[in-house]
Amino acid sequence: MAPILIAADNSTYTPRDHILLNCGASGQANDTDFRTWTGDAGSKYGPSLNAVGFTAPQQDSSVPEVPYLTARVFTSPYTYSFPVGPGRKYVRLHFYPSNYSNHAASDAFFSVTSDTHTLLSNFSAYLTADSLNYAYLTREFSVNVSTGGLNLTFTPSTVHPNAFAFVNGIEIVSIPDIFSSASPMLVMGGSSVVYTIDQDWALETVHRLNVGGQSLSPTQDSGLFRSWDDDSPYIYGAGFGVTYSNDPNVTISYTANVPNYIAPVDVYSTARSMGPNANANLNYNLTWILTVDAGFYYLLRFHFCEIQYPITKLNQRVFDIYINNQTAQEGADVIGWSTGIGIPVFEDYVVLTTGSGQMDLWIALHPSTKTKPQFYDAILNGLEIFKLQNSNASLAGLNPPPRPDPEVDASKIFDGQSTKSKSRTVAIAGGVVGGFALLLAGFCLIRICRRQKKKGKDAGSSDGPSGWLPLSLYGNSHSSASAKSNTSGSYASSLPTNLCRHFSFAEIKAATKGFDESLLLGVGGFGKVYHGEIDGGTKVAIKRGNPMSEQGVHEFQTEIEMLSKLRHRHLVSLIGYCEENREMILVYDYMAHGTLPHCQKKGILDQIIDPYLKGKIALQCLKKFAETAEKCVADVGTERPSMGDVLWNLEFALQLQESAEESGSISTGISDEAATLMIFGKKVPDDPSMESSTTTTTTTSISIGGRSVASEDSDGLTPSAVFSQIINPKGRIVNEVSGEAAAVDPVEPDKVCWTAKQIGADLKLVLTTHHHWDHAGGNEKMKQLVPGIKVFGGSKDSVKGCTDNLENGDKLPLGPDMEILALHTPCHTMGHISYYVTSKGEDPAVFTGDTLFIAGCGKFFEGTAEQMYQSLCVTLGSLPKPTRVYCGHEYTVKNLQFASTVEPDNEKISQKLLWAQNQRQAGQPAIPSTIDEELQTNPFMRVDLPEIQARVGCGTPIEALRKIRTMKDNWRG
Repeated sequence: MAPILIAADNSTYTPRDHILLNCGASGQANDTDFRTWTGDAGSKYGPSLNAVGFTAPQQDSSVPEVPYLTARVFTSPYTYSFPVGPGRKYVRLHFYPSNYSNHAASDAFFSVTSDTHTLLSNFSAYLTADSLNYAYLTREFSVNVSTGGLNLTFTPSTVHPNAFAFVNGIEIVSIPDIFSSASPMLVMGGSSVVYTIDQDWALETVHRLNVGGQSLSPTQDSGLFRSWDDDSPYIYGAGFGVTYSNDPNVTISYTANVPNYIAPVDVYSTARSMGPNANANLNYNLTWILTVDAGFYYLLRFHFCEIQYPITKLNQRVFDIYINNQTAQEGADVIGWSTGIGIPVFEDYVVLTTGSGQMDLWIALHPSTKTKPQFYDAILNGLEIFKLQNSNASLAGLNPPPRPDPEVDASKIFDGQSTKSKSRTVAIAGGVVGGFALLLAGFCLIRICRRQKKKGKDAGSSDGPSGWLPLSLYGNSHSSASAKSNTSGSYASSLPTNLCRHFSFAEIKAATKGFDESLLLGVGGFGKVYHGEIDGGTKVAIKRGNPMSEQGVHEFQTEIEMLSKLRHRHLVSLIGYCEENREMILVYDYMAHGTLPHCQKKGILDQIIDPYLKGKIALQCLKKFAETAEKCVADVGTERPSMGDVLWNLEFALQLQESAEESGSISTGISDEAATLMIFGKKVPDDPSMESSTTTTTTTSISIGGRSVASEDSDGLTPSAVFSQIINPKGRIVNEVSGEAAAVDPVEPDKVCWTAKQIGADLKLVLTTHHHWDHAGGNEKMKQLVPGIKVFGGSKDSVKGCTDNLENGDKLPLGPDMEILALHTPCHTMGHISYYVTSKGEDPAVFTGDTLFIAGCGKFFEGTAEQMYQSLCVTLGSLPKPTRVYCGHEYTVKNLQFASTVEPDNEKISQKLLWAQNQRQAGQPAIPSTIDEELQTNPFMRVDLPEIQARVGCGTPIEALRKIRTMKDNWRG
């Protein structure tokens, strides 16, 4: 084969500004990369700093002297001024947490700002380094300088006693504009939306990985002095894949679109792929797990370059990219992007994280089978993850929690001489409920991986084995070295022998009496599970792998690595494993009461829960919790719920518990009172207050202990009495003349159909607001119960069971003189539809799902503040003021309580809050509202008012909406 002769552009980028400031020092000194640093004592960047700073009393041997030997300490705000030119800069702050003079390392809490941007807030280098087990830290930021240079201000905390600020080194490097010129795609589970990065935004580099290669120092970078880390510590489980470098005949050839400063040659000339075994590749994901701060958007830059023959053509290696279990890219083909071997390319994606504190960001690659490529494989050369500033121009996250102290002495856990342990078996009997939350997380992750495997298996698993290769064949048995290796083609292992006992095959046979079938407890996808006894009587469950199973070495090793790290009194513990004689055997605690489905069927869940929970957990909550867990371990993969479905179920179980606690009816059951109806021009039977010419709504709902189960606590998940999502039949629109009816989000179809029958309504339509389970979960059953019924949903929302897609402005007739208008109201989901209903002689009504709540709005799960503003304030806010509002959940009281914190002087809010509280205490709903009332009491619909913007410190309606939504997310009223 002919070599590629185009030479790579090896010239390095030369920054206009390159400052290396050795804080607390004087004169000049070289670091380990022979870069020259200048002390800040007497420098033009800090003219008032005439004397040297403090020196660390002792220095870890792993810490370079420059710039970490000395530090500049501040007990009051101090600003460095750097007269740099305009353009984007990398700002790197170097910290070595140590005691400096009489300042204890643990007292250093401070903020760092760069003009209008907050880089760090209440930052503790001590806590951060301890959590990461690092001796020193570098935090890298990217800011855009317009005019007047760059100022960095260090401000000690005002709330922490003896607080001070410090810094060991400051590095400023001019860089090309490598961010705002990009066009990243916002990852939203299938929809493709370009996310624009403003040129004035600040970013923080969270991770930068040389995938498949070694760590690179700043001088090995292509002019921007970046550090690139080895990616292997971030690989999930046993699926390390294989690493390799470029073919000798392939030279890295940069292009005008990808100049050399995007990433150095050393990044593009090494790679990690899944390996040569197509069948094995189809049965696992190549996955990285990286820690990030929750609550921010992140820019993820994937670097690709095909560097080995024979990959030179389209459709040879095609794969899918997943970020946080959402599809970011289907059918990624590096040759298709780059046009040839040896040509680098990068792809950008943006993902939103929610919550607070730290979280794991999952990156996964899986072969695509859709186009039947020549090789079922995936490749990655480099990965960068950048945090984007929030609406407050801040990049500051929370300090990480300290590393937990070991709960047990690892050397004494499984020493092979253990006596009978009651705690090991009691933990199972007493911990079914307490452990569900952790178990469900594991089940969901496993299920997602399995679902993705199945996508590719049908097309490529017919030839050869399914990937079953015992660990011993990989050279990773318990007696083999377990260090990570970059050798091409090798799978690395690090079995946790310190926490996990190794059993000989003879011990396993003795424990199971030679795998006596009379001791069989069950059969799963991995193999058979036997009841056994070890160490003179300790009961265990022994799972023996089946070579014909689809699961193999990756699952086996992953389970060992994951479960050996989990120790909780409510979780089934992994005791050990056996891999002799080409076996794959796992040994667990024995569940004395059997499996969860067994306990469910026998009706003894209430007998095996944690004694602490007895009398405290509502029966209906326990039932929903157990149902969810049981679905997660269904034998048939297609019967297991999606991650979203699990989330909704768990949130619903929580709301059931909270509602029962509020009403003091923990031990009572659920009673059905009536269905919810909305009838146009039709008198409701037995309602003496009704006149035949008016419209009414019956609002009775399922209750717990005589009180509505609806809770006002958390956005997007609990039911309302009128338009509930889970427990009472859905809102119905009924034409009085024809008797034709539409059901909105009918999650409980049996009750919907029963109620329709009682009032003589003819169900014709199902109107789905969005794809979430608590809105679309009943569609398939409705189609079974009402043959021929049409199920409508937004065209951009992948609604389950949908028969007819809707676009904005589509109209649906429902008998004479009644019309339903579809309004596209995206943000909570990208395809969310609100339904505007008009009928002759009646005030209109709008069913708003999870876009508009009474005095509130839905969370921005898939959209932006701009989209919510358009949906809420423009589309819905423009409806006639008498329009009745039927929202997706009953959060009225909580929403009005929050609204009163935004507008404490708004008398309308106070009056409606008092009314809503009285309604709820009487077991009545606080729905519907009207558009007019919302414009007077809903802070999210009042962001056009200057006084609202001023109240939250914003200058535009969209900024105010974003700020109020953030405030609500963090509000704990």
